[in-house]
Amino acid sequence: MTRTRLAVLSACQSARTDIDRLPDEAIGLPSVFLQAGIPGVVGTLWPVDDLSTALLMARFYDLHLHGDGQGPAPPVRALRRAQLWLRDVRAGELVTFFQEQRRTREEGGPALDAAAIAAGLSRFVLEEPESRPFEDPYYWAPFVFVGV
Repeated sequence: MTRTRLAVLSACQSARTDIDRLPDEAIGLPSVFLQAGIPGVVGTLWPVDDLSTALLMARFYDLHLHGDGQGPAPPVRALRRAQLWLRDVRAGELVTFFQEQRRTREEGGPALDAAAIAAGLSRFVLEEPESRPFEDPYYWAPFVFVGV
């Protein structure tokens, strides 16, 4: 029997608890998953940008499942590395990333959906290659890990 070990809720505000409505208890979506026996939950604290979320999640899953030379990373470490990558990634690197995603998709491999690839290419091909389009914490900081 395989048990679920991680729930990833990358939609807007999925890790937020409305303390105005429930002042006596911390009840929110992450705690529901923890109560159900899932030891880890990734969620967000505020509304998120679709493209930056797709990038962060692609990097998160790659690091969590495959690692970066040191074997698969635990979810909390994979999330932090993905956040730092998104914060520091340059527009020129993103153009290369989306071109690789397009090739992978054309070859039938796992890749972002075609709309995200097209949006990424059209957005970053015109930017200064050394600019860091997602350096603002708005793009990477809302993602949190809750659990053990």
